[in-house]
Amino acid sequence: MNENFVPIQWHEGKSSNLRNNGKKCLEVYGGTTNAHHQHVTFWDCRDQPGQGWTIDQRVQSQPKYPIKDGKKFQIRSKMALNRAITWWEHLGGDEWNLRIRDHSPGDLKQWFVFDHRTQTVRAYLKRSHCISNQKGHEYHVNRKATVRPYIAERFQKLRWYAGNGKNFRNNAKRCLAVHDNSNQHLREVTFEYCNNKANQGWSLDTKGIKYPRYPLKDGIIFQIKTRGTGNRALFWHEHIGSHQYMLRIQNNDPENGRQWWVFDWRSKTIRAMQDRTKVISVQLGGNFDNNGYYAVVRNFDKSGKELQKIRFLPGPVMNIQNAGSKCLDIDAARNDHHRHCIWYTCHTNWNQQWYMDREAYSKPGYPLADGVKFQIKSKMASKRALFWHEHIGNNQYRLRIRDNNPEDDNQWWTFDSRTHTIRAWNKRDYAISNQEGHHYNTGVAVVIRHFKSEANQRIKWHKGKNNNVKNYGDFCLDVHA
Repeated sequence: MNENFVPIQWHEGKSSNLRNNGKKCLEVYGGTTNAHHQHVTFWDCRDQPGQGWTIDQRVQSQPKYPIKDGKKFQIRSKMALNRAITWWEHLGGDEWNLRIRDHSPGDLKQWFVFDHRTQTVRAYLKRSHCISNQKGHEYHVNRKATVRPYIAERFQKLRWYAGNGKNFRNNAKRCLAVHDNSNQHLREVTFEYCNNKANQGWSLDTKGIKYPRYPLKDGIIFQIKTRGTGNRALFWHEHIGSHQYMLRIQNNDPENGRQWWVFDWRSKTIRAMQDRTKVISVQLGGNFDNNGYYAVVRNFDKSGKELQKIRFLPGPVMNIQNAGSKCLDIDAARNDHHRHCIWYTCHTNWNQQWYMDREAYSKPGYPLADGVKFQIKSKMASKRALFWHEHIGNNQYRLRIRDNNPEDDNQWWTFDSRTHTIRAWNKRDYAISNQEGHHYNTGVAVVIRHFKSEANQRIKWHKGKNNNVKNYGDFCLDVHA
C-alpha cells in the first residue's frame, strides 16, 4: 500500500467528524478560531465544534429576478430621499466606482438590466459591464462595488432577495450596501456583511421621467417670457464656440427671430424657430444634474439627447426643466437686459418662472385708416396734445405734451398700417420711435426720426379703458414722471 495514501473515515454522531487511519480528526486549526481562510489540520479527536462537520448537497439557490432580461430599472436606496445607484468616476482598467446620487432618472448611468443566464446585473449603457466587487478583491468586505466587464468570475454573480431587506447579495452572501450607513449624495457603494439595515435595502424602479404634453402642438411659434418685471424674453445671442449660442433674456423684441421657439414632441425638445436643428440644451461638456452650467442652444445630438430633453411644466410656476430636473434659471436673479441663463436646482422664485406668448402675431388694428390726420391727447387734466419739438441731434426730434394748439402741424399724426408706425403728419418719413441706439430701453426720450424698419419703431394702439400706445417691447408711451 502507498504510504502517502491515508484513508478517511466518516464518523456520524454528535460531532460528525472525519478521521484518518491514525484516528486523528480533521480540525479547524486551534479548534475554536472561526476565521475566514483559517487553515485545517488533523488533531487528536475531541468533542468540540472545531472538529464537527456536516455534508451539504444543496446547490446554490438563485432566486428569480423580478424583472425580465433587458428591461431597464433603477436601484434606489431605502434610506431617506431614496437615492439611486449610478456608476461614477473611472477607477482605471475599464472599471467605474458605484455611488448613490440625488435621483436623476435622465442620467442613463443610473439604469441597469438583469441578465438571467449569467446571474448578473448589467449597466444599461454598457451591457458588457456588470455590478461586481472591485477587481482583485473577490469577496472582501468594505471594498468598492464597481461596474466592470463581465469575465465569468463567480464574484460577479448577484442575487436579488425580495424579503424585508430587499437586498442584493453576491455568492459569498455579502450584501450591496451604502458605505458606513452614511446617506449622502455621491456616497460610495460597497459589499458588506448582510445585516438587514436600511443602507443594505434597495428598491427597483422602472419609472423614467414623465414628460407632460407640451401646451402647444409641434411647429406653433411662441416666445418664452419671464414673469419678472418687464417680462423680458428668452433669446439666443452670442456664439461661444462649437456651434453653441448663449441663452439670455432681453427687453422684448418680437421682430427678432431668435426670440421665437417651437416644440418638438418626438424628441422632447424646444427648438429655435430660425434654425430647427438647434435646441435648448446644457452646454457641451456640462452635466445636466449639476448647478451652474450655461443654458445654450446648440445642434441636436442624438447620442447625447438625454442632455437636451426638456419638460415644460404647467401650473402656478410654469418652469422649464431638463432631464436632470434642473430648472432654466436667470443667473443670480438679476432682471437685466441681456442677463444670461443657467441650469439650477428648481425653486419657486420669479427667475425660474416662464410663460408662453404669441401676442406679437396679433397686431390690433388702428382705429383710423391710413392717411387720416389726427391728434394724440393726454387723458390727464387739460388734455394736452403730443407734438414734436426740439432737435436733439441725428435728425431726431423730442416728443413733448403742450397746451392744445391745433394750428401747429407738429401736433398732427397719421397711421401707416403697412409698417405699423405712427408718422408725423408733415414729415411722413419720420415715425414715433425710441431714441436711436436705445432699442426698447425705458426712461429715454421718445422721438420722431427716420423710419428704418427697426422693430422698436413699430407701434400698437390699444383700445380700452386707458387707450394706451405700446411699442413692440410692450412698453407704453408715458408722460415723464
